[in-house]
This record gives sequence, structure tokens and C-alpha cells, in this order.
Amino acid sequence: MTGTNIVSLFSKCHLKHKTDAPTHIHMEETTVPSPTTDQIVIYHNARCSKSRSACELIAAKGITAEVVDYLKTPPSKAELRGLLKKLGMNPAELVRRGEEVFKENYAGKTLSDDEWLDALVAHPILIERPIVVRGNRAVIGRPTEKVAELLEADD
Repeated sequence: MTGTNIVSLFSKCHLKHKTDAPTHIHMEETTVPSPTTDQIVIYHNARCSKSRSACELIAAKGITAEVVDYLKTPPSKAELRGLLKKLGMNPAELVRRGEEVFKENYAGKTLSDDEWLDALVAHPILIERPIVVRGNRAVIGRPTEKVAELLEADD
């Protein structure tokens, strides 16, 4: 899917896209949001089919979500800590090990949580995706059914 198509997808899906790049989508100041209980935030990579599927699922439910293009607006170390707490994961579990930057720089290495956080901040492509946040809970949207469960869960 091209950038133009994903913009069209977002327009159809009632998603507010957060990025530095100008688009035809409702724009706000580029910050990583702190969602309220009912607010949905998706950390999204438009090139990822699972991420696009999560957006489509959210839109199909008539939910407006904030979209963070985390490659253009990467979360800080503190923001990653907050996401990891909501995910119930440690930093190493959030790392995409198939990425070239992982293979070149981190494969076979044992890193502390703090070092993994530094790696994720330095190379946001390593962050597993999509991450969907609802209040104090979050899921990695693989499979997409995890997103549906999060959206339907009672808090």
C-alpha cells in the first residue's frame, strides 16, 4: 500500500494521524499521547500489514483512534517504559529480531533492559508493531484478534 493509499485509509477509518509530514488528515502537535480510558492510540507503521489490519479493525468498530507513526515520532525511553508496563513485557520482548539493524548490531548480544530501551529509541524500526493502547492496557496487534479483545474488554 502506498503512502497515498494509507492516507485514504486513515481518512475512511476516522483515525487522527500524528506525524511530522503534512497530510490531508486532521493534524495535531506531534507528541506521544497519554490515553484516557476510552481513548485508543495505535503505534503504527504504514508499511506493516498487521498494523494496517489493526487500523481497519478499529475503524470498522466506529472508534476514533490516535495514530502515532512511531518511525517518524519515536517514543522516548520514558514513554517506552510506560508502554512496556501497559503491555506487561520487558524491553527485549518488544524487539523485532528479523530487522537488519538487529542482525548487524544486536544479534547474539545480552543487553540489560536499559540498553534495550536505548536500542529501541535509537532504532525505532526494532519496536514490535502495531501497539494498541486503551487506557492502562496495551497489546501487540499480532494476531489482530488481540486488538479486538482489547477493544471489547471491560475496564
